[in-house]
Amino acid sequence: MQKNEVKVRSLKDDIVFTSQAGTKIGKCNLIRTFAQALEMADIEGFIFHCLRHTFATRLAQNGVDIYKIASSEDKAITEDLVFAGRIMKIKVLDHIIIGEEQFFSFADEGLIKRYNTNYDMKK
Repeated sequence: MQKNEVKVRSLKDDIVFTSQAGTKIGKCNLIRTFAQALEMADIEGFIFHCLRHTFATRLAQNGVDIYKIASSEDKAITEDLVFAGRIMKIKVLDHIIIGEEQFFSFADEGLIKRYNTNYDMKK
């Protein structure tokens, strides 16, 4: 795509990946295209979710506060892990997000304890 063909998207747009026409790309097409790109680049063992971790790492390296990088999705996943651990009798001690010069500890923030309490309340 030539420089003059690039369309600038509004920051208010919810769509991250768009077609050349600027429309939403379906999940199946995105997964297929991503797999093709990995195959063409001869990359193995890399999943789409890794891109999120790479982006978060770049934010941290560029000085974004690590507390802003710990998303609600991170918190939801950690709570799910605590619940699953309780079911399997495995104690989750912490989930740590590491930045360049800082880190976010779910245990230090009291979230692991809160998730265990939430589990107890749901039983």
